[in-house]
Amino acid sequence: MHSYDSVWDAIEDDPAERAALKAASATLGAINAHIRRHQWDDGEAGAQLGITRGRARQLREGAVDDFTLDELMRMAGMLGINIAVTAD
Repeated sequence: MHSYDSVWDAIEDDPAERAALKAASATLGAINAHIRRHQWDDGEAGAQLGITRGRARQLREGAVDDFTLDELMRMAGMLGINIAVTAD
């Protein structure tokens, strides 16, 4: 049995796509942590982010495939979340 460093390593063969998924997942997690910290419901989160309640629900549910990295980065910026990119 093969061991992987992350779920993205296990399910994505393309290194560029894998890197984008890892970045999107980390950004989505930071956004969700901010939303939880402020105890916003989907309606308030949507209002703060300029998205619909349904899109906010997708965020809360961790639907990383439903958002582009650009969308997630924009939302993080709207919340004052600083995202750093590192190279290995």
